[in-house]
Amino acid sequence: MKGAAGANITQASLTAISYEVNRIADGGTETETGTGTLTVSSVVFDTAQDSDDDPRIPSGQTANFIAVIPASCFPVAGRGLRHRITVTFDPASGEDFVQAWVVTLEG
Repeated sequence: MKGAAGANITQASLTAISYEVNRIADGGTETETGTGTLTVSSVVFDTAQDSDDDPRIPSGQTANFIAVIPASCFPVAGRGLRHRITVTFDPASGEDFVQAWVVTLEG
């Protein structure tokens, strides 16, 4: 994961990380289903991790940000439901930056 300036994020480069999860209805309306904070030292790795370090990383890929969003943020079960996970990074200097993902539930 790269920060706003284009350099890889590190634990020292961030002071806080927060997230918001919204369910996306068929018509595009979003409903907040959860928010929270992540502990920087638990989810940011100064050295890129690979599938040997963490089985959640696909083989042949690396990651320096790995977070698990609580199941309680996905309260409605159902295959095909879409959610937007928005993560806000608060850097040690400069403006916050945001990364968002849209995920589709499988189960």
